[in-house]
Amino acid sequence: MRAIAAALLEKNRPLLIAAAALLGACSSGSSQNTACTTNALEIYFSPMYSAYDGVHTFQIPAVVNGVDQSQVTWSSSDASMVSLATDPITGGTMITVNGAGTTTITAQIGDVCGTSVLTIDSATTDAWDAGYSRYHDGVAAELPPDAGGGGHGFNFNPQAACINCHNSDSTPTPGSPFTAVSHTPEQAGGFSDSDLKGIFLDGNVPDGGYFDSTIVPQEVWHSFHQWQMTDDEANGIIVYLRSLTPAPQSGTSNFGGHNYDGGHGGHYDAGNEGDAG
Repeated sequence: MRAIAAALLEKNRPLLIAAAALLGACSSGSSQNTACTTNALEIYFSPMYSAYDGVHTFQIPAVVNGVDQSQVTWSSSDASMVSLATDPITGGTMITVNGAGTTTITAQIGDVCGTSVLTIDSATTDAWDAGYSRYHDGVAAELPPDAGGGGHGFNFNPQAACINCHNSDSTPTPGSPFTAVSHTPEQAGGFSDSDLKGIFLDGNVPDGGYFDSTIVPQEVWHSFHQWQMTDDEANGIIVYLRSLTPAPQSGTSNFGGHNYDGGHGGHYDAGNEGDAG
């Protein structure tokens, strides 16, 4: 009977969402106005991850799949742990972290809702400093002219600085073929700490993740995206990445590989490819 009920709920989920919207759901905010009776909204990310060190700003955006974002009301099970505000770019909510711990983020339209568990790791400024240094101050990589042809000309050095390719501070890296790749919390907020380490230490795409092979063939990326660093540096890079200002990326890399329309209509659908790198 439970299986039949679940199947009926999934089949009728679009109708439930539409009915809730017609009942006059509130706009994106930070409080719930009615009891949630049907769990049918799909939040990106779910689950989600962040950090907190008491000094740097940590944020993560959230949206609901397949709905008008302006119809969604957002809340947290612990209002002291996070602050919620409408994100003008995605149309969803921007979550600003105020403390470490675990809280449940709820999205609601009328009496239809969805939830996502947000895990916020306790971090230190020393960890952030270690991550920032490893990201920016590692070995300079040699990027010959043919590097743009899929990365085959990349001179691999396992201690290369991440900034050789990635463009976290909006300053283009001269000659890099990979500056289109972003990994702010808008792209990586759904990856756990172990997922992120698997990406930059082992060149592995996490289960359920996506890879954009139009930037570089996955086998090439896997062969060189295996950086050497100490445990403190690896843990620090995670803290640093979670502190990056959330920003959209072109293509299908946002929200873990789901199509992103910049908030025009507020609709998100599962994409075929995204970016784990």
